[in-house]
Amino acid sequence: MDFAYIIKIIYTLMFPPSLLWLVLSGLAVYTFWKKRRRFGYVLLALSIFSYITTCSFTGYLLNRSLDTQLVYPQNIEGDVIIVLGEGASLRVQSVDDIGELQPNSALNVLVAMKLYRKLHVPILLSGGQGLGVSSAGNESDISRRYLLSMGVPERMILTDNGSRTTLENARASKRILEQEGFNRPILVASAFHMERAVTLFTEEGMNVLPVPSLLQPKVVHRFNLFDFIPSSAGSFAVQRGIKEMLGRLQHWFV
Repeated sequence: MDFAYIIKIIYTLMFPPSLLWLVLSGLAVYTFWKKRRRFGYVLLALSIFSYITTCSFTGYLLNRSLDTQLVYPQNIEGDVIIVLGEGASLRVQSVDDIGELQPNSALNVLVAMKLYRKLHVPILLSGGQGLGVSSAGNESDISRRYLLSMGVPERMILTDNGSRTTLENARASKRILEQEGFNRPILVASAFHMERAVTLFTEEGMNVLPVPSLLQPKVVHRFNLFDFIPSSAGSFAVQRGIKEMLGRLQHWFV
């Protein structure tokens, strides 16, 4: 193990969420040592919860379970490309304006751009401002700016900039497809989000061809030490997986 590796471990443990986990673990040990077992068990439970929900290995297992049925299509054909927004930041300075897409949204736009260059069909951007996030940017408006800067003609870009949920994405997309006369839509979304998206679009009467971004090959994942150390990246991965699972539960019960 080289020195740079050790330094990375140290500074990872110096900041939340690793620091919070260490504090909770230390307090749990201290209370057991002081024979305050009831309080110690509470702290121990919080420590375990903090650890599990902030480690990359947990996030990997959660997200991996969400895209196990997906297969990347061999022949991609359609008359419109629907791109789902998956987050945007408003209060960020960009080269050409204010606002940037978050990584998953940006990757979806990149996939759509590749498809556009191959098929030369219109792109429908679906997604508005995220629910409950005051700093969220409008996903479709920012995505449109991206596409224009990459040379896509304005006439080839359609937008639904009011949807806030995947169900609203599906309903708004159906309305636009009917207005424009499209009937062979290609759907671009993250792999972990695609199954729920396809279900909702299908229930709205659309037969979409799913083209997932971030689809991982079916290989054995090789974990390393950092997958088992609490980190902000691990916390984000776990939150993303839980959000998608709750979305699926909501669909089943509503």
